[in-house]
Amino acid sequence: MNFFLDTNAVVKLCHDEVGTENLVTFLSRYYSDMTLTIADITQIEFRSAFFRMVRTGEVDLSQVKEICRAFDASMAKFHVVRVERNVKYFSMRFAGFSRSRKKFANTGCHPAFISIGLAPDSPDRSVCQL
Repeated sequence: MNFFLDTNAVVKLCHDEVGTENLVTFLSRYYSDMTLTIADITQIEFRSAFFRMVRTGEVDLSQVKEICRAFDASMAKFHVVRVERNVKYFSMRFAGFSRSRKKFANTGCHPAFISIGLAPDSPDRSVCQL
C-alpha cells in the first residue's frame, strides 16, 4: 500500500501532537506492506516546521537537531517524488494570495481553492472537504 504523506503528517510522526496517535494507528495497520511517499520539498518544510516550534518555545533547539538527524537517517525509508518547478512556482503564487480570508471563511476553503474553481459550489467539492 502506497501512502503519500504531506509535511504535516511527517511532522506528526516525529512530534507528539494532535493527530499523531491516529496517524500512527492507521499506518501501523499497513506496516508490513507499506510505502511512504513524500515530496522533495518535505525535507525543507519539515525543518521549517520544527524551527518554527523552536521560535515559539514549543521545543528546544537541541531536540530539533536530534529530530532532524533522525529524519535524515530515515530518508531511505521514504519514496521521494520530485515536484516540478512550475508546480512549486504555482504553489508559491497561491501562498501569497492577497485577498482577505475573512471573505471566504464561511466556505471552509482557502481562497486559493476558490480562485482556481474548487469552491464548495464547484463540481469537485471533495477538495474542500478534506
